[in-house]
Amino acid sequence: MQSQLDEKLIQTWTVTPELTRPLIYRVSVAENGDIIGYASVNNATPEEEKLIPLPQLLYRIPGDARPTEPVADFAVRFNPDGRLEINPWLENGN
Repeated sequence: MQSQLDEKLIQTWTVTPELTRPLIYRVSVAENGDIIGYASVNNATPEEEKLIPLPQLLYRIPGDARPTEPVADFAVRFNPDGRLEINPWLENGN
């Protein structure tokens, strides 16, 4: 799942000069690689969130359905210098 997430983010993220600080997210990924949820860890503003690809990559589960397949959480850090850091989510925050 991590490699699928890594591939999706690398293909879709374009670094912009407007990103002035690292943005850190908890990202939930289904077994098939779909991004089914994310949350900002360091309180990204709506303007900052527009600079990353997560909103466009989010798979919306129809209605009240819940995923029936395994889900994994990852800590994703978008850095202003263009580096992406993706690691398994640890319950203490990343």
